[in-house]
Amino acid sequence: MEEHVGAEASLWEPVLPEERARLVNLCAYWTKDRELAQDLAQETLIEAWRHRQKLRDASGRSRWLSAIARNVCLRWRREHTQNLARSAEGDEEVRFALEALPDPRVDLEIELEWEELAELLDRALALLPSDTREALVQKYILESPQAEIAARLGVTEGAVEARLKRGKLALHRILTTDLRETAATYGLIGADSLEWQQTRIWCAECGQQRLCGKLPDGTGAFELHCPKCSWEPDIFFAQTMRMPFLDGVKGYKASLRRFMSWMDGYLRPALATGTVQCRSCGHATPLHLQMPPWVPARLRERRGVYVKCEACGNSSYEELDFLALNLAEGQAFWRKHPRVRTLLQQEIDFEGHPALLVRFESITDLAQLHVVVARENYRVLGVRANP
Repeated sequence: MEEHVGAEASLWEPVLPEERARLVNLCAYWTKDRELAQDLAQETLIEAWRHRQKLRDASGRSRWLSAIARNVCLRWRREHTQNLARSAEGDEEVRFALEALPDPRVDLEIELEWEELAELLDRALALLPSDTREALVQKYILESPQAEIAARLGVTEGAVEARLKRGKLALHRILTTDLRETAATYGLIGADSLEWQQTRIWCAECGQQRLCGKLPDGTGAFELHCPKCSWEPDIFFAQTMRMPFLDGVKGYKASLRRFMSWMDGYLRPALATGTVQCRSCGHATPLHLQMPPWVPARLRERRGVYVKCEACGNSSYEELDFLALNLAEGQAFWRKHPRVRTLLQQEIDFEGHPALLVRFESITDLAQLHVVVARENYRVLGVRANP
């Protein structure tokens, strides 16, 4: 037994320094804390060693370690959030820190999309010559000093500089040609502000078309529309002007999840109070239980809510179907079943009260999400996913 463990350790030792450096970078990316990242990377390696028998293919070690690192960081974040919550009562400073933390559901989505982004970059790097790829990885992923890279590769620092310059140009060329469509969905390449980019997100209304979108460029809007359902001018599947909750988010899927969580937190509490604070000026604004008068007639016939600030004119609206989909349970259902469609609402009695049944159905496996809301104020009464 000891001899076997010793043999395994000898296979790991040569790769640990580079893997540890890479894991520190990953953990720092997820936590924004370089010092904390050192501890989390070490915890990742310890956990990996304890479960080393689960690694079937040594060639997949880096990806396996990255998955463990993500789980370690998510576990830290949950514990950190819980500790802040326990300390928040009566402590305004801690409460402010807690409110500033991103929504864990949204962050998970961002991290999942980051893994997909990493796969895209792997595909792009794989198309480069091996010496160029190695120089880029050493410099920009492992953050090694240029002199150290030169010594490791057995070339001069000038040669490394030339490889890095050629590599960045080649990588950009690949991302803007062979992998252009995918790279655009992550905001890796600039897109003409007048052009819509097809995303990987299926419209949740019809389930038949992939959404087209534009990402904010610092001053513009995040916009998504369906070629089938929202083809009219100024009608969108989702739209918001540049908002702080989109800072640092490049992908369409991650931006949409963050937008949905923000809308849920902004509008749903107002169903109980009837008012909401204007997101622009903070003025108390009434919540109207109908679609706004400025949308096309076909949308005005639908159930929904809107607010329009009397002080500054800022406005928001949301259809009832998507108020339901914005719920944590709705987002979880959509993540599990990426291609869904919205079914007709039904008027029902729920525990003796007039209610509405909002329904979504997966096109691929017919799973359904049912959300019951009160007919009088759209307050959520129950949620059930089947299966």
